[in-house]
Parts: sequence; C-alpha cells; structure tokens
Amino acid sequence: ELPNRIQEDLLSGDYDSVVSKSRLLVEETCIYILEQMKIDYIKNGDVKVLREECKKALGMKQCSQWDKRINDMVSGLNKIIDSVGDMRNSNSDAHGVGSERIEIKDREAKLVANAIVALCEYFLDVYNSK
Repeated sequence: ELPNRIQEDLLSGDYDSVVSKSRLLVEETCIYILEQMKIDYIKNGDVKVLREECKKALGMKQCSQWDKRINDMVSGLNKIIDSVGDMRNSNSDAHGVGSERIEIKDREAKLVANAIVALCEYFLDVYNSK
C-alpha cells in the first residue's frame, strides 16, 4: 500500500510527503525482513541502523571477497538510503525548518520515489531468494 500512496503523493504534487513516505518504506521493508527472519533489531527509528542490520541478515554486508562492482552497488544503495533520510530530516514535512525549507521539485521527488521502491524491491528479492 505504501508504494501506491507514494505514487498518489507524486501525482498530487505533495513532494515533501513523497520523501517522508519513501524513507518510511525503507524502514518498513527492513523491519519486515528482520521480523520474518526472527532477528531482534533496535527499535529507535534509525533507518541507517536498520539498514545495516537488514543487510547483515541478508548477507549483503560489503566485504573484500566480493567483486568490486558488487561492493560499489551496495555502497550506492547505502548512499541512496542516507540521502533520502537526510532529505526527510532537513527538507520534507517531517520537521519544521521555517524559511530554510528547500522546495523539493517534481523531478527530485520522482527520483526519490523510484529509487526507493526499486531498492526495497531489491532487498525483498534478496530476502525471498534465501
């Protein structure tokens, strides 16, 4: 349901909400995977910690034995999640920032939504393959 709500926000022009819901989708995906694998996790809302716990559980933690291209891809996934989390914390409707708010444009909102949905599908595909 959350990916559909993200698309609805895109269509209605609520780009701040796109960012907030995209970050929430990452959080929910990681929690779902950890719960399904019966792995305890820290429940403090820190998406970076959840991501690391989820990647570890899925065997996706970067290591020197992996092909460099795979390590680069996993590093890119980390950067996407971190960037969306940072946007949510400083530019979306998650917190008040007053006149310092930077407008999120349609193109960035689409990029965030599409990247996060694809990333979450990837995590779920890795989980389902185990």
